[in-house]
Amino acid sequence: MEKYRFEKPSLALFQDYNKKHKSLTWYYRYEEEALMYPIKCFPKNNDFCEVLIKITTLNDFYSTNIKNHQDKIDLARFVSQEKSFDKRLKAGDLSLVEELSSKASRRFYSFASKYCSMHEREKFPIYA
Repeated sequence: MEKYRFEKPSLALFQDYNKKHKSLTWYYRYEEEALMYPIKCFPKNNDFCEVLIKITTLNDFYSTNIKNHQDKIDLARFVSQEKSFDKRLKAGDLSLVEELSSKASRRFYSFASKYCSMHEREKFPIYA
């Protein structure tokens, strides 16, 4: 069995890792902007194609594991056809997460929580 060797914690080591982390911060900022761009462009959820773009973007950035294209179609169809979807988002209706998560071939709870949170961050916590 291979033994792991860890560096002894030190101020220099901390500063080195902190510098590396700060150099990546720009990446995360742009990633967040790119993720939220479809929400800014398509704030409502009544158009199938717009919803599909948001689902695909979210799935790619957050790796929500929706691999089957038909699942994306089924989720987009539910969101765009659910007449009260936007109203329920605004109200912070947490049952919407459970309902959305069950509209594909398997349960995508993490995806559903992230989709709702993308639209109403203060009302919907993200489930990892």
